[in-house]
Amino acid sequence: MLDELASYKERVKQGQSFSLKVKVTTNCPEVGIKGQLADGTWKIGVPALAQHGAANKFLLQWLAGILGCKAYQLKIIAGQHASHKVVQFIPY
Repeated sequence: MLDELASYKERVKQGQSFSLKVKVTTNCPEVGIKGQLADGTWKIGVPALAQHGAANKFLLQWLAGILGCKAYQLKIIAGQHASHKVVQFIPY
């Protein structure tokens, strides 16, 4: 599944801004991509609970590691308190 994010990794390398739709499952025993919805939203499982921003923080750190960028370059621009989110990469 991680290979499916290859186009996003390439955009990071090229310094191109993009947005990524994700649906987060919290308290998940296995971290990672769990599939993709029909609208292109990535289903991602994280072990953190949805309390005090822990799941969001974990998501951004995990995505940064996968995409090859810094966590501060990723921002949740929609869905801060929901399972469906939009994460934006900002190359600065």
